[in-house]
Amino acid sequence: MTKINIKVVANEGAKLPLYKTSGAAGADICALLKEPLVIESGKSAMVPTGLFFEIPQGYEVQIRPRSGLAAKKWSYSFEYSRHYRQRLPRRNQRNFN
Repeated sequence: MTKINIKVVANEGAKLPLYKTSGAAGADICALLKEPLVIESGKSAMVPTGLFFEIPQGYEVQIRPRSGLAAKKWSYSFEYSRHYRQRLPRRNQRNFN
């Protein structure tokens, strides 16, 4: 397996991506919120993480729901490449807080 180096810069208070188990396919990330956030059913929101990635050309970072969230019909849509930077959007079927 080829190892790819991705530089991650975190704003103050942001948590770095973390692999919860040694066999995990992806790392978990957390929202960086100044106050509690409730996303109403059927609405979407931009959820800041405070993370910035420096990604090698030809690669991308993907944000995907955890399997338990996907089963509850919560969805995320996000790609992060060298030329595209945005906060994470979230679309949901139920209130989320």
